[in-house]
Order: sequence, then structure tokens, then C-alpha cells
Amino acid sequence: MDRNAVSQAGMVMIKASSQARMVMRKAASQAGMVMRNAASQAGMVMRNAASQAGMVMRNTASQARMVMRNAASQAGMVMRNAASQAGMVMRNAASQVGMVMRNAASQVGMVTKNAVSQAGMVMGKMCINNVRL
Repeated sequence: MDRNAVSQAGMVMIKASSQARMVMRKAASQAGMVMRNAASQAGMVMRNAASQAGMVMRNTASQARMVMRNAASQAGMVMRNAASQAGMVMRNAASQVGMVMRNAASQVGMVTKNAVSQAGMVMGKMCINNVRL
């Protein structure tokens, strides 16, 4: 009785940990995708700004400097937003994984408590029966 319960509890823990790992991997890959997209977009912004600045450079050097500063600040803002969003995604994923692990642990704890109490009941009955015999 108690062996079956303990093995079932172990199976629940293994399933919960594997699911948590899958969720973490998915979250990490999504965060990586967000960072890559943001980096490529920032690179595109910088290239466009540089080409536009080159066009402006032929006209006036001071305007080109202003355009480059604006482009650099905008690209920095894009990177910061992407990094913060990726951080939020990772935090949400980590909290969800934590919730999954807590739920699994609490469920396993309940299963083991029930198993131990049932095993105790069975053992108590067996002891009483032995004493009676």
C-alpha cells in the first residue's frame, strides 16, 4: 500500500519537473526570439539612420550629426524596450514554473500524507489483528 503510494508520488514529481523544464525552455526560446527580433530591428533602424545621415552629410554636416544622435537614441530605446519585455517574459515564465512546481509539490505532499496515513491505518489494523490473534 505505502510502496504504491510512494511510487505514484514519485511519478507525479517526475512529471511535474519535466513539465516545468519544458515551460522554462519554451520561455527561454521565446525570450531569445524577442531579443533577436529587437536586435535586428535596432540594426535596421541604425542602418536606415546611417544611410539617411550619409545623404544629409552631403548637404550639411550639422544636420547629419543631429540625425545620427536621434537615430542612436531611438535604437537605444528599442533595445531597452526589448530587453525589458524579454525580462518580463522570463519573469512570467519563471513565476508560472514556480506555481507549477508548488502545485505539484503540494499535490505530492498530499498524496504522500494520504499514503502514509493509509499505511499507518493498515499497519495499525494489522497490529491489532496480530495482537488479537
